[in-house]
Amino acid sequence: MQDVTLIGIDTAKNIFHLHAVNKHGKEIYQRKLTRCKLLDFLAQQPICTIAIESCSGSYYWARSFKKLGHSVKIISARHVNKFANSRNKNDFNDAKAIVKAASDPDINEVAHKSISQQEIQVIHVMRDGLIRSRTAAINRLRALLAEFGIVLPQGREKLMSQLPSVLEQENNELTQMLRQIINDQYEAIKKMNEEIKKYDQRIKNCVNRCENSKRLQNIPSVGPIISTALSYMIADPKIYKNGRQCAASLGLTPKEHSSGGKQRLGRISCEGNNYLRKILVQGAQAVLRRSKIFTTEPLLKWAYHLKTRRGNNIAAIALANKVVRIAWALLVNQANYAYKRSI
Repeated sequence: MQDVTLIGIDTAKNIFHLHAVNKHGKEIYQRKLTRCKLLDFLAQQPICTIAIESCSGSYYWARSFKKLGHSVKIISARHVNKFANSRNKNDFNDAKAIVKAASDPDINEVAHKSISQQEIQVIHVMRDGLIRSRTAAINRLRALLAEFGIVLPQGREKLMSQLPSVLEQENNELTQMLRQIINDQYEAIKKMNEEIKKYDQRIKNCVNRCENSKRLQNIPSVGPIISTALSYMIADPKIYKNGRQCAASLGLTPKEHSSGGKQRLGRISCEGNNYLRKILVQGAQAVLRRSKIFTTEPLLKWAYHLKTRRGNNIAAIALANKVVRIAWALLVNQANYAYKRSI
């Protein structure tokens, strides 16, 4: 047991598979343990490195293993798949693949999130889920009303303002039951609006408590939502060599398919966190719509000229990329953005 230097664990809900190796990569043992026995077993092992795959519960297990004195590596599932046995997939082979990925010096590990960072993540996940549910409910209402010849203007606020008058009209084809169903959906959407506002307030409270979020809000196109999302998604900015690597981890850099000395760059890779990439691009698109009024902001001036040459979508992606790079630099150096935004 004293030879063990690295243990790969394939985590699950109740059953865990372990693959342990020494400093030469030679297998020492394999174990299959239940959830209640895992920590007791690891407490008896010599201090070593434990590698796990990034998944639901990985941050909890990382904190638990650290309390036992072990160092922990969290490896992205995308990297682990490169070492998986494609012919014979089983849990022990998955644990072995985790060990191989953790031993590769070219593979970056995932930064560990603290409980406070996960708290912010929960707020964002729940808020985004409510927005998706509200959008789905509004689309269902529009489709239902269109079946009876009622077409309302685009926009959530316009729909909500005109629905009561639609329900009061007696010259349309809506029956009493349909009116009741539409009214129930109308009340449900109003309730979701109230819940989303509560989460918006929670995000603002998080900004007031987090110095990094306050610092990031000075970047153009960054508000409370993006600043808090960046502060929990870029959990440890020092694991990235530079800002470009940080932007690449969020899928904001182009894919490369070069050969024969010719460089070919394609669309963005779309790797990493979809939610963070989405709100970064949305923030960039929002600020580009008003970019003409900015004359003193070098970043927005550059983005506006790019927009006139390459179009709005490319400029929005490029601006989101720049924002991530700037955010990385501010977080690493604990500095403030030089140019304050005008809106």
